[in-house]
Amino acid sequence: MKFFDELHDPNPPEPGLHEFAIVAERARGIRQQRVTWATRAASLVIVAGAAIAVYQVSGQNDSSTSGPPPTTLQPSATTTPDMASSVATASTVSLAAAQSASALPPIALGPGLLTISDDPLVEIFEATDGSTCAQAEVTLSAPTCAPAGAGFVVFEFGDGEARRLAVIVDPTVDVSFDAPDATCTHWFPGFAVVQVWLCAGVDADTATVEVQAADRIVVRP
Repeated sequence: MKFFDELHDPNPPEPGLHEFAIVAERARGIRQQRVTWATRAASLVIVAGAAIAVYQVSGQNDSSTSGPPPTTLQPSATTTPDMASSVATASTVSLAAAQSASALPPIALGPGLLTISDDPLVEIFEATDGSTCAQAEVTLSAPTCAPAGAGFVVFEFGDGEARRLAVIVDPTVDVSFDAPDATCTHWFPGFAVVQVWLCAGVDADTATVEVQAADRIVVRP
């Protein structure tokens, strides 16, 4: 210690107000730097957290939009078939009424004569107005023509025991006769453009037709 005795100041300088001010200013600057660094660090943390949150939300939105859309299950509606459009209402009418208006498929003969009976000779044809008419070498009942678009054509021909009732309909129609005393023959002339029933024992004035459907009828005496 003796080597440094000459460096010892027996009267050291006393710090004054100026020195205290310098120290205080330096301390205040250090504190401001610490506050600035702390604020920047906090800001960086907040920005990083916000960026992570935005990334996660955008990822969820992408996954929700890229996948199939959500489906809502709804009860299926039960459709009741319109029976009135496919099946005619069952009705019983006279032969004349059935000929003038029926729900059966319309008859379309086309050009030329179509023979429905050879003995006696009876022929049917389509008139210029579209009506279905008959001609024969024997007596024909009136009317001899059914209106255009008719799906049921009926007339009588012959006299006495040779008198026959002719029923002409589309080949797709199911025809039945509820007449125990009737004798009928059934055939499809002219490449089946129509079907023909020739019956004995059925009176055209009293017989009726029940239209059960658009393709089914029953003839009764």
